[in-house]
Amino acid sequence: MSLGFRFAGTNDSEAFKTLLHYNKYLISRIDSPAAVEQAGRSCMEGCLVASLLALAMVMSGSGNLEVMRLVKKLRIRVTTPEVTYGSHMAIHMSLGLLFLGGGRCSLSTSNKAIAAMLCAFYPKFPSNSMDNRYHLQALRHLYVLAVERRVLVTVDVDSGKACSVPVCVTTNHGTLSALSPCIVPSWENISKIKIDCPRYWQFTLDVENCSAVTTSGIVFVKRRVGHLSYEDDKDGHCGNLSLAVLVPNHHRAIHVDAATNQSSISDPILRNFWNTSVEKKSSWNTFCSNVLTECIADEKLNVVPLYLQLEQLCHQSSLVSPTKILDLWQFKLCQTLCSTESEVSEKSQEYFTMVMSSEYLHSIEMSLLKETETKGKCNEGGLDQLLGYYMKGDLSKVLSLETADLLATALILYDIPSKHIIKLDPSTTLPDLYLQLKSLGASATAVTRLLPLLQL
Repeated sequence: MSLGFRFAGTNDSEAFKTLLHYNKYLISRIDSPAAVEQAGRSCMEGCLVASLLALAMVMSGSGNLEVMRLVKKLRIRVTTPEVTYGSHMAIHMSLGLLFLGGGRCSLSTSNKAIAAMLCAFYPKFPSNSMDNRYHLQALRHLYVLAVERRVLVTVDVDSGKACSVPVCVTTNHGTLSALSPCIVPSWENISKIKIDCPRYWQFTLDVENCSAVTTSGIVFVKRRVGHLSYEDDKDGHCGNLSLAVLVPNHHRAIHVDAATNQSSISDPILRNFWNTSVEKKSSWNTFCSNVLTECIADEKLNVVPLYLQLEQLCHQSSLVSPTKILDLWQFKLCQTLCSTESEVSEKSQEYFTMVMSSEYLHSIEMSLLKETETKGKCNEGGLDQLLGYYMKGDLSKVLSLETADLLATALILYDIPSKHIIKLDPSTTLPDLYLQLKSLGASATAVTRLLPLLQL
């Protein structure tokens, strides 16, 4: 019983193995005539149920299968005359401790709790229901003073339902890894709870400064896009990331089942978008499906509208709408962000997911430049004449709104700086112009496009 008091509610493996060994030993010897003759049947029966009760104290609230098998084996001895009312009481108390609070509670090891357990589990059991000679039976209920809620439940923040998540609990005596929902050590001994698994966002919770967790035992988690829960995909064979070869700096081949992809998307709007994109086979639907698959694999669903916006930008029939000008600036911002991310990745020598594919942005840029040049040829004088007017400050010859929008489109795409900061005089040479443009941060495309015009 001292082992039971010392390790009550801890699920300590060494204490469990020790008590389990002696329980099995006593069960094997209790029907031996020699052992019964030497020690006495009542003495051996008392030792057996006391060791079983101690084992249940250690594993309280865990629902351990091996302990439950021992309880079942001892409980069926109903017709044995030597098994008294007190033995059955101890056996059923052990079963109750094993599933304490429906697996949500366990026993504390504080001084008050140990005192209450000593009164409740005192190993002198009655011979019948009216026997109060050695121990008042009402004191058996004092175990409730040692009970504390110690269940840790992880709840999906999107669905609001409990889910199984691997957790790492840091205590004063070491670390404990378990699969939630689970019984954890006493909250007073826990310092941190860490969610560290590939299917859910990782974070570390400081329990000492978070009273809400110790009160409710609930930790909210968020599932990563492209992954299924552990209930739906125990071994991780059906998630989207298991179907995609995610190798840094290499092309990847993705073939994702529609039903799997749909179940891994928690946002109802994106789920409907996925359903629509796979209903009919067309170039646009194929593009939408590929974009959504890539964004799911790289955990960047917020980039899906941006992909669609840029793709529509290339297919708009008119270049001269204000909306298109705003979309062009959006495209240039994406280009700048991706180039910055690429530089940071090269300097740090670490791979991380880009917001958008640089190859895709380059193809968009080439498509827009080609479209702009084509529109410029349709204009009287061509695009070269418009850019020449701009660099010379003679915008009065840009007569129509369509011509002005075409010029604005060219200035944005070619990254042409303001005409007021380029110094042009008769003595300016071609190398001077080149150095000026490079010092202003003009791209190679802008320099190549402007130098022939500035020579004139």
